[in-house]
Amino acid sequence: MLRAGQQEVTVTLDYEFSELGKDILFLEKGERALEDHHASIHDGFREEVSALREYLGGTMFGVFLTDRDGTVNNYCGRYRSSHQSVYNAVYLTRFVREQTDRSVILTSAPLDDGGLLGLTAMPEATVCYAGSAGREFQSEDGERGALPLSQEQQDHMRAFNERLAELLSKEENRVFAMIGSGVQYKYGQTTVSRQDIHGSIPEARSSDFAESVTELMRSVDPEGRFFRITDTGKDLEIILTVRDGREFHKGDGAAFLDRELQLGIGKRNCLICGDTDSDVAMVEYAVAAAGQDRTWVVFVTDDPALQREVRSHAPEAHFVRSPDALVTALNTVS
Repeated sequence: MLRAGQQEVTVTLDYEFSELGKDILFLEKGERALEDHHASIHDGFREEVSALREYLGGTMFGVFLTDRDGTVNNYCGRYRSSHQSVYNAVYLTRFVREQTDRSVILTSAPLDDGGLLGLTAMPEATVCYAGSAGREFQSEDGERGALPLSQEQQDHMRAFNERLAELLSKEENRVFAMIGSGVQYKYGQTTVSRQDIHGSIPEARSSDFAESVTELMRSVDPEGRFFRITDTGKDLEIILTVRDGREFHKGDGAAFLDRELQLGIGKRNCLICGDTDSDVAMVEYAVAAAGQDRTWVVFVTDDPALQREVRSHAPEAHFVRSPDALVTALNTVS
């Protein structure tokens, strides 16, 4: 247990110990031993890997566009310690170099300040990293770029973040900056936790904090012109809107990256990977640009509703139940 302010929260190191153990096994005994371990902890692991390899069929992909956490990386209780494991970095690097022309890891997390760039173990110049749902990026050659924000948007985002920091500085609220995703000041978006995977926060208190954040947002943007808020049950996502008044999503990010990085999604075979409904927008964009015949889709989920949603855009989409199955299949697909 960890005491944060006035609250005790549960802290586990499941991800950290699990990934470290896998790395030791991988480095000391090799890929076959690691595969045997994965088969021992994931039901139907070998069958899933084999079926996914068959689906991908050794295809060369012009563009590989994927989410990170829950997709090609196992989930961690705290984002700041979700460092990529060695075996995962080796497997993904091998696939990217042998089977793709351009690869993008697109996440809702920020690039810096405890974000994506500080958590990767892949060699430089391997993939493009895109944070804040695709609003900011670092290309393979280190070039940085971001979707322009108007001065009004910047001013409102700054005002909200300053008031959120004041709210979190109160003794009774300090815990919300320390659990789960914590507080992440992204580019055009801010995330703050209201609950963790262990349910450490009493639900009434979590709901009260969520309402406080919502009221704070309304005080900065009383007419609702600049922000939309999404409550995942564990995180609150405060997101700058786009021109038609809706929140920015990963489909918008994919379109921006396609233009800025000249990915050529509309002209090439594409592989899109995700694990939640927020990733479906990437599928929509790719299918609209490249067509169903040139779009391969893999989601890490056993949720029937999400599977139906994905298949409504990509009828031939394929599903596995763990990032380990996806990454292992990618490693052996060539």
